[in-house]
Amino acid sequence: MNKIILSLFLIFCLIISSYLLSLLPRSHTLECVRLPLLNNQVKCQLTHKKTFTTDTILIPINSLQAAGIYETLSERSSSSSYSSSGIPVFKILLYTSQGTLPFTYFYDNDYSSKKEQVLKIQYFLETKTEESLYIEQNNWLLFYFLFFLLIYFKFIVIREFIKTWW
Repeated sequence: MNKIILSLFLIFCLIISSYLLSLLPRSHTLECVRLPLLNNQVKCQLTHKKTFTTDTILIPINSLQAAGIYETLSERSSSSSYSSSGIPVFKILLYTSQGTLPFTYFYDNDYSSKKEQVLKIQYFLETKTEESLYIEQNNWLLFYFLFFLLIYFKFIVIREFIKTWW
């Protein structure tokens, strides 16, 4: 009886982990266009693409005001040589007249690419000569790392399941 309960629990965990992995955003895009017929007002759209769905946030005309980099400290692992407070990680925030929107849901330690993207957004907002802006950040590496880790875990569970039952 215990083997059946354990097997059902493992199968349940694998199904839930697969579902949660499918919810991870894999790419984030910010698209803005300048509307010449409306005195060069700016209209933007923020898109988070996931495995099965796409979340789109329409940013009202001239609502996007600025972009910035938010820095926090990651949790420190016991094997880390960094100070006990952790290492700095970053993500881009979009400041609108309605509030703050995260460009991505995840933090990472690539400050230089974040800085470059923020500068592109700021340049687009400050100069009136750029007609459009397109910025994309992909999380494919994280997604595939977690995907293959999950597949590896599934093979281990299946192997142990077969060893237990046969």
